Amino acid sequence: MLEIPLPFSEFHEGELVEYADEALAKSFYEQWRATDAAPLGFGECVGYGVPLFLGGEDGLANLGRCDIAMYWHIAGELRRGTAELAPGTTIGDIAIGATHT
Repeated sequence: MLEIPLPFSEFHEGELVEYADEALAKSFYEQWRATDAAPLGFGECVGYGVPLFLGGEDGLANLGRCDIAMYWHIAGELRRGTAELAPGTTIGDIAIGATHT
């Protein structure tokens, strides 16, 4: 987690421009773009197939395009579900889909 002691306008117009690689992983994104040059559609993002907090690799092979709303929803649910676990805890199956009662 990173605290940025600036108003949003200064962050957006200064920090993101001057420190694009540190703030946005610009060079990492450009490496991914070299593997998938099609423009991202509205509502798409580049995300980790296996989130880093679940032991996913921080590499190009673990990146892919996905629906941004779904990505944030699933990542948030996974993070909430694992936040209290001790480091190194093994997680079994993860199922994504409708729950039937």
